[in-house]
Amino acid sequence: MELLRLQERHISSNLEASEKSTFRQRVIWIEPPSDRIVSFLNIAGFLDASKIRTFRIIPELICGLVERWRPETHTFHMPCGECTITLEDVAFQLGVPISGHPIIGQNKEAVEITCYRHLLKVPDKTDIDGKRVKLTWLKSAFQVDGNSTPLEVMCAARAYILRLIGGMLMPDKSSAMVHTQYLQFLNLSWEANSYSWGSAILSFLYRELCKASKTSNVDGRALNADIGGCMVLLQSWAWYRMPFIAPICAGPSEFPLATRWHNKKEKRALEHKVTIEVRMLIDKWCESQFIWRPYLDEGLLVLIPERAYDDVDNWCSIMSLIHFALVEMFYGNRVLRQFGYHQPVPEMPLNMDEYEMIDTRGKSDSNWPLKHAEYIEKWNARATTRPRCDPLTTDDFDLSSSSYHYWFLQNSRPKLTTQADLDAWFLLFPSSGLRRGTSGSGSSSSAVAGGSRGARGRRAGRGAAEPEPEYAHQVEEGDVQFDTGSYAVTHGEPSWEAAIQYTSVGDDTSGQLWRVSQPQSFDTQPVGVDYMSSMMATTSLSTPLVSTGVGGAGPSIFTTSRRMNVESEEDSGDDGDGDRRGEGRVRNAARRYDDTDSSEQFGYRYSKAIRKLHGDWDVSYNDLPAWINIMQKYNPGTIADLETLPSYMNDRVVQEVRQFYRLFWTFPQCINAFKSCKPIIQVDGTFLYGRYKQVLLLAVVQDGNRKTISIAFALVLREDTDSCKYGHMTTNLTEAINSSLKGIHNLPIIAIVKATYFRLGKLFATLGKESFNLRDAGHIFHPRFQKELQPMVNKSNGLYVLPMSRSDTVFRVTKIPRPLQGYDPTSYRVNLEEKWCDCGYFQALKSPCQHAIAACNNCRRDYKSLVDPVYFLHSVCKIYEMEFPAIGSETEWHSNQTWPTILPDPQVRRDKSGRPNSTRIHNAMDMPQRERTGQPKFCGHYRRPGHTIRKCHSRTQHPHDP
Repeated sequence: MELLRLQERHISSNLEASEKSTFRQRVIWIEPPSDRIVSFLNIAGFLDASKIRTFRIIPELICGLVERWRPETHTFHMPCGECTITLEDVAFQLGVPISGHPIIGQNKEAVEITCYRHLLKVPDKTDIDGKRVKLTWLKSAFQVDGNSTPLEVMCAARAYILRLIGGMLMPDKSSAMVHTQYLQFLNLSWEANSYSWGSAILSFLYRELCKASKTSNVDGRALNADIGGCMVLLQSWAWYRMPFIAPICAGPSEFPLATRWHNKKEKRALEHKVTIEVRMLIDKWCESQFIWRPYLDEGLLVLIPERAYDDVDNWCSIMSLIHFALVEMFYGNRVLRQFGYHQPVPEMPLNMDEYEMIDTRGKSDSNWPLKHAEYIEKWNARATTRPRCDPLTTDDFDLSSSSYHYWFLQNSRPKLTTQADLDAWFLLFPSSGLRRGTSGSGSSSSAVAGGSRGARGRRAGRGAAEPEPEYAHQVEEGDVQFDTGSYAVTHGEPSWEAAIQYTSVGDDTSGQLWRVSQPQSFDTQPVGVDYMSSMMATTSLSTPLVSTGVGGAGPSIFTTSRRMNVESEEDSGDDGDGDRRGEGRVRNAARRYDDTDSSEQFGYRYSKAIRKLHGDWDVSYNDLPAWINIMQKYNPGTIADLETLPSYMNDRVVQEVRQFYRLFWTFPQCINAFKSCKPIIQVDGTFLYGRYKQVLLLAVVQDGNRKTISIAFALVLREDTDSCKYGHMTTNLTEAINSSLKGIHNLPIIAIVKATYFRLGKLFATLGKESFNLRDAGHIFHPRFQKELQPMVNKSNGLYVLPMSRSDTVFRVTKIPRPLQGYDPTSYRVNLEEKWCDCGYFQALKSPCQHAIAACNNCRRDYKSLVDPVYFLHSVCKIYEMEFPAIGSETEWHSNQTWPTILPDPQVRRDKSGRPNSTRIHNAMDMPQRERTGQPKFCGHYRRPGHTIRKCHSRTQHPHDP
């Protein structure tokens, strides 16, 4: 996609990592201004912004919007097309001035001089950080009372505006400090309203969204855990235009329009409080329910003052937004539907990557007006860059016939999920359906008639808003249908909040082979490894070190799910499929989601969905031979050992029926991968909490980039008695099993076995693509390893090296003493030939320590030659060179069954749900009083002895009897 040229580093390129990215937003809410400074705030243009009060910023919503922000175009790419936050939104939501001079200038003065010049006070050194001052100092040092002079009131007003800027309008990632560079625009006889504060706020927000949408090269997460900018504007913009994710609240009662959310009800906008829910809701409803022009609502028109329409004719122009060193482009030609005009296919945006790297850090002496003179001129000439504005046509909202939408689909990524993902999500969480919109939320896409007019003619040309759309409330289970025989795989943190996502398997370039699964969280406990170790020895996976985990949360397995028709199949009810620990987790999930159903109803729905998606627990054992044959057919070299026992009934062997004992399996890709991994295998396991008590064992290795890979698996019935012999070799490697193999513990056995294949296929495709790209780019090591090695290189510069052999192999390395810093002289012996050092680091990690690097520098030897080959990228690429082939439909798996029927061991079946049988020994205290005293039974009607009310012969004579 030529338009999405930065997709490789975009957060949406790895949705699993995106779910783990959490953006922290610290919005400081400012108290209402004093009556004495209100007039000054009105003159400066900040009085409306001071009316905005607290409402909670939702991190999951912010992360869902960042996923769709494109730094190439400064727009959100939604299923309905491109949209963005415009100057119109800034004017109506915040009420700050839009037209005027850009916020740009120099800031060469020291903080103390700037504060004294404009505030007549100097902050302490503890309240200063560079050119910034603490907001707490501005609040405590500038209090106004009846005895304050006019000059003190003016200074207090400036301090209040600084707090508004640093706490809400343009907060940095700390939200605790504000730059003093803004004071120069609050000095000239309070002509602050002659500056375009709205464009500066929008430029600052654009830059923060661009930085938040970038990912790291290591794990695909966002580079910045914190996000700055006006989150109040971003969240309010999303709630006005997408009411299906907005909270229920009363209509706005005053201007600016962001004050509407002060009156929101306690019911939350997001039911499950996860990023994936925002993604699902936007993909499902944004195409039909996005409100392009919410401000045409009749309830809002009466609130918007005439001053808010200043510079309205230029709101859709192509212009530069300036904030000191920041220059961000606004492309009004890409979002013309937000202004009531026809949307044609737009031109390619400018490449502004050079300016994306510019900021004010360390450049206090820079002359920004001179450096950005070109873009200042573009801002002043924005009236000449207004695009052609044609009237709206039916094609603008008929996506099937729109030429723009066809172009958009070919050059963008409007949906981050697929229809199957949405169906699965609303099947598991039907309460995620839309809630009814609130009054004042505006009309739907039909309320877009008419273009932008002048400030005075605009209001007269508006008509009444369209009736509010009726949104669906829930998606019933019977409405969801799945195609038989297709699959998908999910990846990410296994939890009840997670939903189903598509990921490729097998082919890491085409991205056209897919599998589906459903995640679930669980706990693990240690188990034995005798059977696992013996089977690994027969599959060429022998190793000098085998370890088993003891205690804590161990490795785990995810599952695949068969997509089936789930319309009206009868269910037999709960017959002990779940466990008590799972029921407790269901209750916690129900409370966390604020579900209206009881915990029993919630657990019943979830258990029913699992059985329909994955099949029955008992039948799944008989599917194991078919799945083994399929794996060996499509993936030659797969090793599987299924052991069974005779099945008995009344002490007689049942012919053609076998009882499951244990299963071991591994894949040729795993065997090949181990040859290039670190020579250590660690074994750990987890108890399965499904219908049957079993143990899943995992053999885990690690590549040169510290990525853990499961290479062998085993399902056994119980813990071995000799398992403790490996207890002394336990490490945390298996405890940190990667997220691609976490998940189920109470699903059918066939689902667990399938998961190992599809999940490893996805893991090999993802890690293989990353490794090959780095190798082709010329890297010798992975950037993560290089980053870990760099501190050793830096520390080697301060060491004294004394050669001790003619061959330059043995050295004595001494730390230079630094008494003032507490460093005493310490010497180490280094042997480069044997790769050995007294510190032990060299031998343990097979990577040169700082002493070995210093010795290499002394003898002019490349220290990289001492790095173990396992860390080189060419070795890592060998691990993932074999890919998992895709497996097709299951419809003909059992057409020619030639194996005996396999059943589970009934002795390991868990007890059915219900009240457990009492094991306490009963005595006379447990007997009813009448039995202890020998009293006869009495009738409940006549109190006659000898019978009860149920056996009373006169019962039919009493009309009130049941």
